[in-house]
Amino acid sequence: MSAVDEKNIAFWNELCGTLLATQLGIKDSSAASLKRGLDLYIKCIK
Repeated sequence: MSAVDEKNIAFWNELCGTLLATQLGIKDSSAASLKRGLDLYIKCIK
C-alpha cells in the first residue's frame, strides 16, 4: 500500500469534529464532556 493510500485511510477513519473536540480539551465521551461540546456548539450557532 502506498503512503498516499495510508494517509487517505487515516483521513477517512478520523471522526468528524475530532480536531475541534481536541482543541476544546474534550478527551473522552463522558456525559460532562459531551455536554461541554454540545454547549459550545449551540453557543457557536446562535
